[in-house]
Amino acid sequence: MTKEINTPKNELLIALLFFLPQINYFLVEILAVFGLSNFSMLIYLILGVIGLFSYSRVIKFRIAAFSTAFLLVSLAFSYLLNPGTATYMFYGSFWASGFIMLLTVYFPIFLRMSEKIDYDELFKALFMLAKITLMCAIGVFVVIQFILKKKTSDYMSFAYMSLNSVFFCLFPSKSSTRFSKVLGIAGCIMLLIGGCRGAFLTVSVYIVLLIIMHLFSDGEGSSFNKFKWLFLTIAGLFSLPFIVEKIGVILTKAGISSRALSFVEQFMSGSASGWLEKDGRNGIWELAIQKLNLFGYGLFGDRTVLYEPLNPMVYAHNWILEMLLSYGVIIGTILVLVLIFCLIKTLVVAKNSNNKVIIMLAFGAFSVIMIKHFISASFIISIDFWFYLGFIMNINKYSEELTDQKETETETVTVDGN
Repeated sequence: MTKEINTPKNELLIALLFFLPQINYFLVEILAVFGLSNFSMLIYLILGVIGLFSYSRVIKFRIAAFSTAFLLVSLAFSYLLNPGTATYMFYGSFWASGFIMLLTVYFPIFLRMSEKIDYDELFKALFMLAKITLMCAIGVFVVIQFILKKKTSDYMSFAYMSLNSVFFCLFPSKSSTRFSKVLGIAGCIMLLIGGCRGAFLTVSVYIVLLIIMHLFSDGEGSSFNKFKWLFLTIAGLFSLPFIVEKIGVILTKAGISSRALSFVEQFMSGSASGWLEKDGRNGIWELAIQKLNLFGYGLFGDRTVLYEPLNPMVYAHNWILEMLLSYGVIIGTILVLVLIFCLIKTLVVAKNSNNKVIIMLAFGAFSVIMIKHFISASFIISIDFWFYLGFIMNINKYSEELTDQKETETETVTVDGN
């Protein structure tokens, strides 16, 4: 697919912005265990240079210019409306604060998706870095959990930082190898043993979408693929209770407790309905709904109204409520409805494009936005939210060309066949 502007290796830069923070996270984890200093400042300096350079490259696009202006106005308005947001914008180290990361890494990856993208090239770059990320994650997990017999510093961050690399390694593509498939399966096991329930649930939904894709694909040899995937799905469902039980026994003997595994066991026994209450999600959501108003509290504003004395970083744990608390009921509702509409359109365009990479990314977008960010994480400071938001914007912007491309390819095949 031809690009509108000449940006060398745009797809590689997108992949670097997306995966370098995740790779850095696992490097910091393992280095901290041995008391060694990390390279975060250097990595984030590289990311910052790429991010700031992105503004000048895409600002000529109307949607990029409008989005940048909207974000800057939102941040300024947030501070003027609710000065308390500054505490959370610059929480922790200045250079790693939410405000700086948002402007130099998270938002630039969204902006870089303003260009036309060669999705095959993008997938190659993402797939390469995903394998590196997942190898780092699994290596760190094994060393900390099984060799050193310790716990990761933050099991939720650890799980969510592994999430997207599992997506890419599980996806069946031309680039897939036996090694990458094993990595993907190992990643799922890691999330089951040491991850959080939200991450495991997100991956599960993604896998279900992949299975549906195979069951209803129209490609060559699809009858065999449908039978194979249907058989594997049925066999997997029947075997799941036995597998979960055996894993539970092994972990118990090893003295390891698994939140994700306990959720699966509760789900199969029909007693998982109260897990949101145990995590305090219901209480946070009820309070968030009570605090909704017409104009909102600005970006990071949910932290100021959901504050708890023992936990100053409480956030909405739901991107819809976070959007409503940030922008108010009127503007927030409009933004939520627009994003949901664009996500649905992305799924439709992805199906019609007949491009498996686009379909896979659409599944990732749905899983991350509607599952992960519906029950956890903050959209403002989540790299994957901005990446998939940029993907959604890109697909909606070039939807007609993607559909025309499929029709052209179909006509070409028909002519060649005649």
